Parts: sequence; C-alpha cells; structure tokens
Amino acid sequence: MTLTAVIDWDKCEGNGICARVAGEIFTVDAEGNSDVILHEIPDALRTKAMLAMRQCPTKAITVSEA
Repeated sequence: MTLTAVIDWDKCEGNGICARVAGEIFTVDAEGNSDVILHEIPDALRTKAMLAMRQCPTKAITVSEA
C-alpha cells in the first residue's frame, strides 16, 4: 500500500502549517497556495504526514493509503 496526501483547495487557507511540519511533503508558494510535492510518501515520513494532517486548522489535508 502507498501512503498519499491530498489537499482540498476549497478548504485550504494557505496557513503553511503543513509545509512547516512536513516540508518534504508540502509546500506553500508566494501567493499562499499549499501543494503536495511528494505524492508517494515513504514510511520514514509517515509520522510527519499524519502530524501535518492533524495540525491543519481547516482540515484540508487527507492522508490515506491507496
């Protein structure tokens, strides 16, 4: 199973918490748009991905196994 992250841009406010918590997985551009930069998350980053999902204030991040 592969762990993946998805951002719901309708909910995302570009707070950047995801990029601060898991900069290997998420980024925020100059306009404040968050994005997933690592689509297949390795086991070594699983904890960071889950932490970013839990700390997102708008609950815009979903991390799941596909």
